[in-house]
Amino acid sequence: MAPDSPPSDSPPSSPSSPSASSPPGSETPTPRSFNEHVSRIIDRFGSLSAFMLVPLALSLVELGKVARTMAPQSGFTISAKFPLPNPLLDLWAFIDAPDAETTGASSAVHPGAGTGTATGHGPAGADVTIETPFETVVVPPEIGGISLLGLISGLLVVYALIASVIAAGYIGGLDRRLRGEPVAIAALVKQYTPPFFVYHLLVFGAFLLAIPLMLVSPALVLLAIPVIFVLAYLFYATPFLFVVADEPVIEAFRRSARHALAGGAYFQFALGHVAVGLVVSIPLSLFVSTVPVIGFGLALIVGVPLSFVLTAATVSFCQELDELDESDGQNAGANGAGGVPPSTQQSVSGSSDTDWVTDRAN
Repeated sequence: MAPDSPPSDSPPSSPSSPSASSPPGSETPTPRSFNEHVSRIIDRFGSLSAFMLVPLALSLVELGKVARTMAPQSGFTISAKFPLPNPLLDLWAFIDAPDAETTGASSAVHPGAGTGTATGHGPAGADVTIETPFETVVVPPEIGGISLLGLISGLLVVYALIASVIAAGYIGGLDRRLRGEPVAIAALVKQYTPPFFVYHLLVFGAFLLAIPLMLVSPALVLLAIPVIFVLAYLFYATPFLFVVADEPVIEAFRRSARHALAGGAYFQFALGHVAVGLVVSIPLSLFVSTVPVIGFGLALIVGVPLSFVLTAATVSFCQELDELDESDGQNAGANGAGGVPPSTQQSVSGSSDTDWVTDRAN
């Protein structure tokens, strides 16, 4: 994690915000593009780079995946991944670890949303695999019924708590550092772990509900892929809004869905995020499966910084969405149009980097 001190290289303030300085009724500025948010993070990479330890640790802690990826393989694998924004994005959003029983020359294309997945194999000898942010949980077929759900539920509650603590410090720290504010990790963990915990319980709970269906018919796993992708798109901003807007869980879900259904900048940012993941995942997965040890080292060198940059860019983007939403509410209220009242969330007007979020240079 990053040290608890403000950055010394905050960029100078931009010109005054059009939404704040323009007369009521003037056009609201449009959000910056995906590329601009990525460029912002790259420009500030030095002051943010300590946070890269989080995706590095998340990538290495899955020892089973690491071992399988570095082991000799027969044939090669091409993974076409489509990762949407995720607060705990890591290397495995871009490559798939090979199956332990991989044998013979083969090639395969595996589509994936870059989110947690759950799969089942065969009603007769069903095993259930759930990918958490830290470990792939494989439940043997001997455990069934209530025992199966009880075991998985207990594991996922533990994983949800750990993931929530990490996400609270990671996303909270990035948010504070981008605003030019001190990073107090302990305070961030205390403040944001509860909403992240509820969020992760909801996500893992959805997988638990899907397990019985997949045990009945493994073909339903194919149907689950587009469903997971759509849900990931609708709510990708939700966990980031816990931090950047201090939104409660339900309102963060609603607000994310409103932006998703409106499309616009929300859709374009997701499209850019997915495009980067797709472009990187295909050659990276091919190289990893062809020269495992060297390939895994290269995957870490490429995938970990990329995961960090994409996550920080999502924080930056959600900061801007929140500022523009607040500006829209203020303008609507000033015009007497019955708009949304000004946000009661924490003001960031005093930070040295806030003008970047709301202001566009002329």
